[in-house]
Amino acid sequence: MGKGNAMPIQRDQALDISRRVVAALNARDWTALADVMDSSAAKGFQSSAILAAFPDIVTHIDAHFADGDYIITRWTNVATHTGSYMGIAPTHRAIQFSGIAIDQIVNGKIVPMWIESDLIGLLQQLGRDPEQPLNES
Repeated sequence: MGKGNAMPIQRDQALDISRRVVAALNARDWTALADVMDSSAAKGFQSSAILAAFPDIVTHIDAHFADGDYIITRWTNVATHTGSYMGIAPTHRAIQFSGIAIDQIVNGKIVPMWIESDLIGLLQQLGRDPEQPLNES
């Protein structure tokens, strides 16, 4: 499931990388993010639809665990909906949604990861019926 590290990463190092990713995202420090995340993943965050729709988004780590070169993080995002998201015009509502990320660290950086988040809960907070088709433009 990935390339793995040439040298095994220590648990504390892995958790520190996870914390540094969240700190860089919250600060919008793209240089710091590039230091701890694969460049394609870092660029994806910088240009994401979530960031455009929720420019004040802040991520909080609720819990995280490391096993080998994998990190599992339970997180919560808090933000204000001030930009269009999935066809939903800005509502200026305060929102909160959570999720889980499974990251792999290769050579000291997080590589493309897997994220599961509560999109239905987010849509409900924006006043959208989750059964209604979305306009993702």
